[in-house]
Amino acid sequence: MRPWITALVLAAALVCRAGSASADIITFEPDDFAPGTDVTHASPGLTLFRITSHDPLAVMPTFVGQDPHCLTGPCSAVTGSQSFGGYSAFASFLDFCVRNAFTGTNPESTRCSTEADMTGLWMVFDTGADFVEIAGAWFSDFTWMKAYDENFQEVDRQDVPEVVLPRDESGFTKGFSNVTAPAGNIKYVLASSVGGSVFFDRIRYETVPEPSTLLLCGVGFVGLLRNRHRARR
Repeated sequence: MRPWITALVLAAALVCRAGSASADIITFEPDDFAPGTDVTHASPGLTLFRITSHDPLAVMPTFVGQDPHCLTGPCSAVTGSQSFGGYSAFASFLDFCVRNAFTGTNPESTRCSTEADMTGLWMVFDTGADFVEIAGAWFSDFTWMKAYDENFQEVDRQDVPEVVLPRDESGFTKGFSNVTAPAGNIKYVLASSVGGSVFFDRIRYETVPEPSTLLLCGVGFVGLLRNRHRARR
């Protein structure tokens, strides 16, 4: 095989290996950061925002810390002692306000400006994800999360946490919620509560490789097959 072809095959193999590694499940843990750290862009392939139902919709950075309204103990300690903040909403209506703001396809609603206390955790994936899990602690009602594709069409949702842990000494129930979709079809995730406050902790997700990575993998694979064929001759 010519030297430049060998170099191309090796480069493709390295990129393919890196791409396959990026497809592993990534864990985003608030305890890995100092309190008050801006973690909006701190995790690979994911942008994390705090979103409110103002009209126009307010999209703000996400900071690690303990919500000041949580005065009864370590209520955010699901997998650690810190959280990505506290959130509260009527989930279905916050979903309406978000879709209205980003797509403009729904009629304007005055409640999107008057219900200013509704907040949620807004996740945006660079290349799409096929699995997203969030750990949360809530005082009443339960957590809620919804996944959308790049066109803001719903691809999955979970109204009640899949795994619910016993209520802790501070009166908070803990649990884990997740959404899934094939072929990296999750572009956005909105997570909040139904009624009471919820504090979000560890996030786990799996993203898909970029198309250029898959193309290089194909080039490398074809090159290796051709080299093997010539060796046999």
